[in-house]
Amino acid sequence: MTGAAGNSYGLAKRKDWQAGPTVTNHLYQN
Repeated sequence: MTGAAGNSYGLAKRKDWQAGPTVTNHLYQN
């Protein structure tokens, strides 16, 4: 995801980044 939509989704899933695997973290950041 990119732009504001990706950023908003990423912020909503921030805890999932930290708890999830590196691959998931990478996908959410991008």
